Amino acid sequence: MNTIKIKFILSTNKWIIAALACLILVVVVILYSIFPKSVNKPDLQNQPTPAKTLPPEKPTFQNDPDAAYDAQQAVRLLETRTDIQERKTFPDGTIEYLFGASFSARPDLAKTSDKEILFQRVAVSPEYPLALSDFTNLYGQPERIIEGPIFYGVGINTYIYAKYGFAIVANPTTNNVLEEQIFSSMTVDNYLQKYKQFQ
Repeated sequence: MNTIKIKFILSTNKWIIAALACLILVVVVILYSIFPKSVNKPDLQNQPTPAKTLPPEKPTFQNDPDAAYDAQQAVRLLETRTDIQERKTFPDGTIEYLFGASFSARPDLAKTSDKEILFQRVAVSPEYPLALSDFTNLYGQPERIIEGPIFYGVGINTYIYAKYGFAIVANPTTNNVLEEQIFSSMTVDNYLQKYKQFQ
């Protein structure tokens, strides 16, 4: 008897049932679009921190007594990095580190004493690009521009801001900064004498 009632309801109310089915389908589609199922979204909190690069703002110098900079702690942190490719100790007690750079064939470099980081060469991540014009707009023209490093090929220059304690390697045609070199404030001649070898 119940089967006959269901057949009777289905046969007499075809259009109502079809309309209800369509309405349910529309509601499901709307709910799905509002609350999509979980997609493999990147976990931004657990992403590795990109290599820190010098922001295009005036830096705080290591020899500034007001700076919150612990030079010995910075040296100790270098020792704990897991991407050390090479570590050389020199007779004067300085240590030179080469680090892997995932986005560059040229390794990052740091030269330290037992008290501070003397020089750092860091490749600029393409995920966090820097523009040559940002530096020239903020700091003015560099104290000196030299060709190279040869590693990057023809047309690449090093823009030296020795009094500010940094130099940048950039392509003037594309305006892209490829690498930063960070050191204590000094004269251009001192920079060339001490650090041109890292070109």
